[in-house]
Amino acid sequence: ANQTWGWLFYILLNALLFCLWMPAALLGSMAGAIFGLTWGSILFVFSCMLACLFAFYLTRVFLFNKIQQKIQATPKLESLQTAVENEGMLLLCLIRFLPIHATVLNLLLAVTRVNLRQFLFSSACMIPEWLAYIYLGAAAAETERLGLTSEPSMINNILKVTTFILVVIAISYASKVAQKSLQTGRTKAKI
Repeated sequence: ANQTWGWLFYILLNALLFCLWMPAALLGSMAGAIFGLTWGSILFVFSCMLACLFAFYLTRVFLFNKIQQKIQATPKLESLQTAVENEGMLLLCLIRFLPIHATVLNLLLAVTRVNLRQFLFSSACMIPEWLAYIYLGAAAAETERLGLTSEPSMINNILKVTTFILVVIAISYASKVAQKSLQTGRTKAKI
């Protein structure tokens, strides 16, 4: 029973911190270190998706006009909004890999014509990035535990470093594709 209350507290606290623009890298690595890879992944992903949903509804119900006015006053944000509306799901998912905090993207995407299903699907596109952060936290905690009791194997260390490098490459590539698609969307929006 106490474990369930602890998980619930963590989910709500993490969702709140995520909405308040706390870096996902910090929150995810803490989840991995505290709960391990499996439970850290489940709890962190659930809480971040909850935070995305909360930001979407908060924007649609209370902040829509205010954010829309800010977007219209900023040409880059207006072109982003137009590109998302014109390009569809691919761009919506790729935008999630831009180096912009998810809460900012949630607020911006909530004022487009994106429906809840599309919004949640694009939010789920951030899961690989979140899992990389959780993995780093879990690996650091495991390394610390192993360091106290025995020497970690060389193969284990090589696998951890290789996995991390591959995840960073994949996220970097997706970010470049997203930026290129966004530029293409801006060009089409101006025509």
